[in-house]
Amino acid sequence: MLFDSEIQKINSAIKTNLQGPVPFLSDIIRYLIDSHYTPHRSFLLLRCFELFQSEQPEAVYHTASTLELLHVASVLHRNITETNQTRRQMKSLDSLWGNEASLLLGDYLLSISFQILTRLEQIDILQCVSWATRSIARGQILEVSERAVQGDPEKCLQVYSEKDASLLAAAAKCGAIWGGANRNFQEQLMTFGEKWGVALVLKNDLQILDDPQRLHEKISSKLSFFPLIVWLGDLKGAELEEWQKKIDKPSEKVILDLKGKLNRGPKEKTLLVMQKFLGEARKILFQFPDFEIRKLHEASFSQFRTQNA
Repeated sequence: MLFDSEIQKINSAIKTNLQGPVPFLSDIIRYLIDSHYTPHRSFLLLRCFELFQSEQPEAVYHTASTLELLHVASVLHRNITETNQTRRQMKSLDSLWGNEASLLLGDYLLSISFQILTRLEQIDILQCVSWATRSIARGQILEVSERAVQGDPEKCLQVYSEKDASLLAAAAKCGAIWGGANRNFQEQLMTFGEKWGVALVLKNDLQILDDPQRLHEKISSKLSFFPLIVWLGDLKGAELEEWQKKIDKPSEKVILDLKGKLNRGPKEKTLLVMQKFLGEARKILFQFPDFEIRKLHEASFSQFRTQNA
């Protein structure tokens, strides 16, 4: 997805921007650089930038590092009520215990990110990322207010769009802004990033279906999970009420039963919806006849091939 030279420049920007005598920053750096962390936001920013220019200024890499810091901040904030889940998602943060530390560290990363963006003196970038952080917060509020057992597929996709895909949308638009693209291209690539981002979350949902431990964690969190919401939407009356009670405190047997049920119709529906979002994302890229889009197209869609998309 990213060239080694690009990863090195992003990592260098992360180290530069996270310098300071604050506890846990070294753990954050290890998570971002030494783990299996995937910098999707940096990928979209750089690939969209090169649609319009070839020479990447240092500011592009500082913007990329900022988007990755904001992603980590959102992970910390969304998991403050699920400490075990936080540890699983950020395994290198072994010293991070308790909700208070998670919340404060997320706030600190948020403040650093906007300090970096202000220093870059690019108001369009600042406005774009500000929009994304507001969308993330709104998506998290919607997710908490609409627990999985009470939600519906459309609201789940709205949560995915705002909570997860908005930062990817901002990354694509930031790439276009730094590349000097006009407003129309900026907005098109922003929409592309959003569609691609929702598909990425749905792909992750499909992978969770094959992992009982991750499925248990996801169900226990009582937050948005598209295959489960699709399946619950088909249940009625006493059966729905019975399963809502089981899901509230799922045992190993309940998880195994759910795994079997979700890997049939709900899995197929999730795959179809993922393909729909990918198709919409592709259609946007094909509106760029005057630019070389092959690299962005191949890199952004190749990872979905295992899901037959």
